[in-house]
Amino acid sequence: MAQNAETNRRIKQMVAFIRQEAKDKAEEIQVRANEECNVEVLKMVDREKSKLREYYKQQEKRIEIEQKIERQKLLDEFRMNLLKLRETKKKELEAQAQAKFKDIVNDKASYKQFLLDALMQAMIKIWDEREVIVSCRKEDGALVKQILPEALKAVKAKAKKETDEDLEMKATFDSTPFKCCGGVRVTARGGRVICDNTLDARLKISMYNLLPFVRDELFNQGTLQNKA
Repeated sequence: MAQNAETNRRIKQMVAFIRQEAKDKAEEIQVRANEECNVEVLKMVDREKSKLREYYKQQEKRIEIEQKIERQKLLDEFRMNLLKLRETKKKELEAQAQAKFKDIVNDKASYKQFLLDALMQAMIKIWDEREVIVSCRKEDGALVKQILPEALKAVKAKAKKETDEDLEMKATFDSTPFKCCGGVRVTARGGRVICDNTLDARLKISMYNLLPFVRDELFNQGTLQNKA
């Protein structure tokens, strides 16, 4: 009996030991599993964070590009509107200047001298041509035809004085008028050589030469560029 009791006691001890070992092993496995699970969770979180960072980085870049495109569109639209406004103001300025031409042509004595000077200047410009054709607007036909011999004579005298050579130039008046605000146009070689000395041509030259000044006065472009 005593021997059986001892055997049972030892068996119980062994069972208890085995159970404790199993419990300790299970706890160890659980701890290790928890650690591995935490590691995997951290890895998954890092991967998702990385994906989110990349996603928002791309979104930020896309938004930045869209903003740049929008700014460029607005800038292009502003520039286009500015160019249209400049062109409108330029035409208004030309119209105002052309309106002043009426005062010029209505001053008979002054306008006659202008026509004479303009005619001489045009002839001198192309005075190596033997034959030139002079034309003007309908209203100035009689006056230009009248002063043409005087202008040609003055040009020949000027050529003789400055070059000591006789200028061989024949000037013919073209009775077919052309539309302009005033002045004359001298052509040669069938119209291949043209010297336009009309008020319209002079206005275009003046507008071109004074355009930087006019642009600065009307739009303060110099100030805007300095600010930019």
